[in-house]
Amino acid sequence: MQKIENADQTNGIVIDRIIIYKFNSINVDANGNGLASTSQKVYRIHTGNDGNTKILTDKTFIPSGIRILQSIPQGINSIIYSKTDGLYQFENNKAIKLTNIDKFVSSRIIDISYTSDSTLVLATDGDGILLMKNNSVQHHLTTENGLPSQLCRKVRHMNDTLLVCTNKGLAFFTYRNNSYSYIGVYSENNGLPSNEVKDVSYDDKNYYVVTGYGLAVVPKSLKLNNLKIPDFYITEVRNYKDEKINFNNIKLSNKNNFLKVKFTAVTFNQQEDVIYQYKFNHNPEWSSTKLTELIFPDLSSGNHTLQIRAKKGDSAWSKTEVLKFQVAYPFYLTWWFVLLSLVLIISAVWMLITYLSRRKNRQLMLLMEKRSALNHERNRISADMHDDVGSDLSKISISIDFSKRNLNDDDPVYTQLEKVSGYAYAARKKMDDIIWALNPENDNVANLVAYLNKYGLDYFSDTSITFRLINEIPSEFNLIFNAKQRRNIFLIVKELCTNTFKHSGATNFTITFKMNHNHLIINTYDDGKGFLNDQSALRGNGLKNIRKRASEINCTMKMESSPGQGTQYQFLFKNIDFS
Repeated sequence: MQKIENADQTNGIVIDRIIIYKFNSINVDANGNGLASTSQKVYRIHTGNDGNTKILTDKTFIPSGIRILQSIPQGINSIIYSKTDGLYQFENNKAIKLTNIDKFVSSRIIDISYTSDSTLVLATDGDGILLMKNNSVQHHLTTENGLPSQLCRKVRHMNDTLLVCTNKGLAFFTYRNNSYSYIGVYSENNGLPSNEVKDVSYDDKNYYVVTGYGLAVVPKSLKLNNLKIPDFYITEVRNYKDEKINFNNIKLSNKNNFLKVKFTAVTFNQQEDVIYQYKFNHNPEWSSTKLTELIFPDLSSGNHTLQIRAKKGDSAWSKTEVLKFQVAYPFYLTWWFVLLSLVLIISAVWMLITYLSRRKNRQLMLLMEKRSALNHERNRISADMHDDVGSDLSKISISIDFSKRNLNDDDPVYTQLEKVSGYAYAARKKMDDIIWALNPENDNVANLVAYLNKYGLDYFSDTSITFRLINEIPSEFNLIFNAKQRRNIFLIVKELCTNTFKHSGATNFTITFKMNHNHLIINTYDDGKGFLNDQSALRGNGLKNIRKRASEINCTMKMESSPGQGTQYQFLFKNIDFS
């Protein structure tokens, strides 16, 4: 606190001669202590025990920015004040904006006061009156609650009565125990020189009302103006042809969804003071209008409800008139059309699924028939080869053996017959391979592994190489190969056996079959001398044939070899068919 310089006292009146700004608010209690503010500063008013009054600058409160409109003390070290951008509380050297009123108020707060029960009263320049406790809005008084206007100037307190100065008269409300009720209004109808009420004071007998056209002294005995509720009616309803229709049972088509509603409030004077409000369907807020008709040019389909009411000046609202009407749905939104459409769609989907299922079954049957015919033909060919060609080769071998009995070992003919016998035996072995490849009973992986194991053991039986075939495929994977796949796998293994025997110098040769998800992997490994990868071209046509056969059956081949580390091949068959 600091005493203002150049302030002097004449006949008990303290005058501040320094301040160049006008004071906009002052609040002094019964002890002569209070608060006064200009648009830029706040001052403390203090009256000592000696009866002298001082005007002191409050340095603890230094606002900045937007100018102060009103201020009022709240306790010892707290101030409530308003600016053009809202309401603030200054406490503990810190200004805090009270944002909980923002949803109620968009205009300026131009007056702040307290009731006898410490309710904070805010008068706004366009949003009515707010009653607050503990920084929370308890009530919001507007024209719907009896205010003649929401442009308020001042609020004064007379015991349990609120006197609200507006631009359309002086309104009276009782406020007690956190509840309020509307009493009435003084306006030009009661004899005020103007409805523009700027301030009011009172004594035991009179109200002293400051208006835009002068000061009026109003006896408290003067009856408050509480206007009669006007009689309100809906007069007519018209359609898109501007024809009157019976509004007790209104039904519109979806194409002619236009409606005009006319209404009126019966009053014999000051018709311009009549205000109408309406709510459409489930809108929670009332909309105000001065017009006496409402037009709905493009109504949506369905049931609609229109509520309308009226008031004159500060009278209560009339009885709400309710108008119900219906707009028909277009045929494609009616329940029977939607139900029929659903039935047709479900039927069409069912027919399509049935057709596709039957077509798939027919295709599957045709495929099975083709496979069955192919398997039958393969069986016939393999049987014919075994019976006819195999029989002829056996006869040749028997004839050669019979002819050799009559010849000496050094006879050139004997040597020639030995060669022919070898050719016949080799032809018989190749024919057996072909018959095995043709036989559809060998299309599964178990028979393939068994045949390859037999072939490998026979091939390396008279060599120093130990052959092993490991089958790690679970029994539940019943892999099926076609004849081309099975024959190429066999020829690849056959070629690898030949390369291992001729070139590797290995002592062990291992083949492993295993599954990784639905991918078949065949790994081969020999522990021979190996070779550099860039020397693979020097190993003849065998490796080229292996690559070619692998590509023919969509198999990915990978080879790894290095000197002294042996040679490893991996063959990957992706997405193998199994049942």
